[in-house]
Amino acid sequence: MTSVKLFPTIEEVFVDNFEQNNKHFMPIATIDLSLIDKSLSGQIHLVYYNNDPYCQETAEFSNEYCDDYKASFDIIDNKYLFKADFGFFKTNEDWVEWLEKGRKSYEENLNAYRTEKHLDISGVIKNIGEHPDWLQDDEWPKNQHGEKLTFICQVWSGDFVIDYCEEEIFLFYDKTNKIAVQIHQVD
Repeated sequence: MTSVKLFPTIEEVFVDNFEQNNKHFMPIATIDLSLIDKSLSGQIHLVYYNNDPYCQETAEFSNEYCDDYKASFDIIDNKYLFKADFGFFKTNEDWVEWLEKGRKSYEENLNAYRTEKHLDISGVIKNIGEHPDWLQDDEWPKNQHGEKLTFICQVWSGDFVIDYCEEEIFLFYDKTNKIAVQIHQVD
């Protein structure tokens, strides 16, 4: 595998429950952890999701790992297991249009990439192994021991999905607990 692979398949990213994960997540990239730190091994993934910010019913499915602006995944054999119930993605009827637009644009970008390989990885996957360029406040996550997680990279979701809900996605890794954490910020 190259150090960064764009548009991996849902089966390459998730442990199981492919149909349910495919409803909610759009894989953007798989990154070899040794690219960040030679002492690390394995893979970590960037995924996009669009959750309805106006659906109050989702609050009951939020937890310390997943909330309005954060999603976390256990990493098992280099694949993800979402750390919340899929009720996290409940949606009001008026939000369905945005979900459909996002899925359609993702599929178009995926197909274009597979035929033309038109995306420059260095132009869309930013600050690899460096420091986040926050759009809002510093939201660097810490593990239960108070240790800062390892910053992996960041992306602008609009480079992959056009759903008029674009956001900067920051990817972190908890090497102690084998957890990936994504922080989402809107400009």
